[in-house]
Amino acid sequence: MFATGAPKDDKGEITLKILIARQPLQDSWLTFPYFYEKAARELGEFAQVDDIVIHNPKLPLGENVDLSPYEGVVVFGVPFTEACLAQASRLRIAAGFATGEEVLQCAGIPFIELGGAFRRSVAELGIGLTLSCLRNIAMWHCRVQAGHETWIQHQFTDDPNFVNGELFGKRVGVFGLGRIGQYYAGLAKAFGADLAATDPHVSDEVFAQLGVARMELDDLLSWSQIFVIASSPTPESEGIINRERVYKLSAGSCLIVISRAWPLDMQAVRDRVAAGEICGGFDVFDVEPLPPDDVLRRAPQVTLTPHVAGRCADACRHMAEVIVEAFREELTK
Repeated sequence: MFATGAPKDDKGEITLKILIARQPLQDSWLTFPYFYEKAARELGEFAQVDDIVIHNPKLPLGENVDLSPYEGVVVFGVPFTEACLAQASRLRIAAGFATGEEVLQCAGIPFIELGGAFRRSVAELGIGLTLSCLRNIAMWHCRVQAGHETWIQHQFTDDPNFVNGELFGKRVGVFGLGRIGQYYAGLAKAFGADLAATDPHVSDEVFAQLGVARMELDDLLSWSQIFVIASSPTPESEGIINRERVYKLSAGSCLIVISRAWPLDMQAVRDRVAAGEICGGFDVFDVEPLPPDDVLRRAPQVTLTPHVAGRCADACRHMAEVIVEAFREELTK
């Protein structure tokens, strides 16, 4: 329990209580010291903070813990149901990654979805993967470490079989112009890339503000030298870039996957990578961890990271800041 400076009533009892409910096997990127310590300490300036470990995350939150004392709840991946809402008579705000946040929203209780806290981290790693593909950074790193480099004057980083060189002037297509896609587009724009995107849920006004052209998916695939998957895993996007569409990517183009792999026919992607037709940078995959014999592990023209784009200390601290700001505004007004 944390309550460093929480306000008290005439009886000396803390007037505001906040619950942080987390799963027992939750990764350290959501707990000590980056997120949890900062969130608990700063929320404790104006409320009592109870840290509860949820031992059965498949059960609704209200079946794991009594919600009646709490004005605020932070919940990571535990269902929140109508029954939970009925139990939480004092609840005024919630945040986290939850199933059933629509229950809260329908009741007029603000729900702070924390996925947006990772947008910078994911987008920046996406830019890193893009630059690595353009300049073969990962390959040269491995060669230098193994002592296979030649250090000759006329050595080029570029691979003429794939899009290469500077990001400036390259045609970059973004699938999904949500929070991650918008941030990636802004960074790529700063490098001087030519941006286009597809996203039926984003207004023309946002496209115009970002300086990004709107294209239909098939046209975007054919146009792009660098194609970036930055969409949320919505039901309508699953498998939308099927085998036929994967083959619309021009020979030598680059595929960057930084949000979810499920819009893609990944077998078609593997076939094109194995054939030496496209290069790419991948942080997320259809199967995790990748099997030891996966073609993506063996392909020299790809850069791989193990689903870590959002997992950095800065992103976790930012997530805590988002919660503290929202909860302080709602609970102390």
